[in-house]
Amino acid sequence: MGAQPTYFRDIRADHFNESWWFNFGWLDIDGQLVAVVAEPVDPPVPEGEIGCHACPKFHKYLVYGWNAASGHFELRQTIPPTEKLHDGEDNPLKIDRSYIVAAVKEHRQ
Repeated sequence: MGAQPTYFRDIRADHFNESWWFNFGWLDIDGQLVAVVAEPVDPPVPEGEIGCHACPKFHKYLVYGWNAASGHFELRQTIPPTEKLHDGEDNPLKIDRSYIVAAVKEHRQ
């Protein structure tokens, strides 16, 4: 008997990737698994000056949850940046983990 064919369906959302400034991770918060994207936010630039691609950035956090009915991840919450700047070597998801967890828990209430 031949093996049954297997099927693969990529369920990740478009933002579920990593780059120099974008970070992605999974968080288990009290038994609920959420996907979190750290999206860079440029600091304010003084008038007349040009922004800097390589300079430290703030990060806002996009929290996604699985919607079983639609079979897709959907954005559940956007968490604003902290006042901490991160450079390209930092992982803001690790640095701001407690802030992210607290914001997700507060949003549920």
